[in-house]
Amino acid sequence: MNHSRGLGGFFRFAIGTDDKNSSVNLASASQSGVGLPNRDYWFKDDAKSVETRQKYAEYMTNMFKLAGDTPEAAAAEAKTVMSIQKRFASAAKAPVDLRDSEANYNKKTLAELAQLTPNFSWTDYLKERGVPSVKEVNVGQPKFFEEMSKMLNEVPISDWKAYLRWVVIADSAGNLTKAFRDESFNFNAKYLFGVQEQQARWKVCTAEVDGVIGESLGQEFVKTAFSPAAKKRMNELIDNLFAAYQERIQKLDWMSGATKAKALEKLAAYTRKIGYPDKLEGYKGLEIERGSYFQNNLKASEFLIKRNMAKATKPVDRAEWGMTPPTVNAYNNPQFNEIVFPAGILQPLSLIQQRMTRSTTAASERSSVTRSRTVLTMRAANTTLRAT
Repeated sequence: MNHSRGLGGFFRFAIGTDDKNSSVNLASASQSGVGLPNRDYWFKDDAKSVETRQKYAEYMTNMFKLAGDTPEAAAAEAKTVMSIQKRFASAAKAPVDLRDSEANYNKKTLAELAQLTPNFSWTDYLKERGVPSVKEVNVGQPKFFEEMSKMLNEVPISDWKAYLRWVVIADSAGNLTKAFRDESFNFNAKYLFGVQEQQARWKVCTAEVDGVIGESLGQEFVKTAFSPAAKKRMNELIDNLFAAYQERIQKLDWMSGATKAKALEKLAAYTRKIGYPDKLEGYKGLEIERGSYFQNNLKASEFLIKRNMAKATKPVDRAEWGMTPPTVNAYNNPQFNEIVFPAGILQPLSLIQQRMTRSTTAASERSSVTRSRTVLTMRAANTTLRAT
């Protein structure tokens, strides 16, 4: 199954913290399958949007040719796939609507799901994904899934074969030969987002290692780049920051005494994560061998997705990190009332500036060539992926 291997298509599915109950995990399904960055790319009529769709058709045709199709067959398959993606897009929410967390929270039982998508068996899907115990799923965009169900009955099987073939080609491009990588980069990174050149191979390899086994890489990173003294200094900085917040809250004249007490209680309850995780998950069971880079990526995706699916039967792990130690970034997680500072962001400014430049460009390229890599389920930001 594509989803179990980190490949996209149709919709996204993952296990994560319930937005309305941070103590439990919840399965979530959300719209996908539109190919271009979002639905608006399919329906705007300005010159740039029209050109983008033409470029997309050319890109898809070229990729099918690289996969062995004749020019005529490649063009026909591209037309078929784009027709399916446009129909998906017609039922998808626009980016601004996806920001409404309440509207995108629609927890449903299996019986309700069966009514929503009569042509798609969630029971079979959950069993195939290894989570038959799941009894509720948050369906982010119900209208999208209603349309998907209709499409399963109305779109010919031959068209679905072309679509799924495209999903595999597009999502695997970054792990294939240079010709595939170049074609994917030229459209997804250079044309769509203005990235002028591909990252050097060593930078790509480093980013891949961080994405797949970032915890192990992080252990080596902190040995040389983040001493216990550095962690102690950061703790002291946060202590001072919280003390300043506490003093400021107490002096606010527009806040009632009861509200101040609640604010101070929340401040005191803040969890801080600094540098690196205290508890390591490890990678027992993941086998990486010299030989096929493509196969290693498939195995890595399967391993990480299986780990994510296992959360369905486990309580929420508040010790889990959403970023790896070398990451030059930080985040606040309101669900857990925590702030997280990876070791990478706590380096001297000159080093951070260098690594930020590398990370930004590498991130653009990784998303353009392996857009549905589910290693991102490990990252708290769960960075928005362009759907295939």
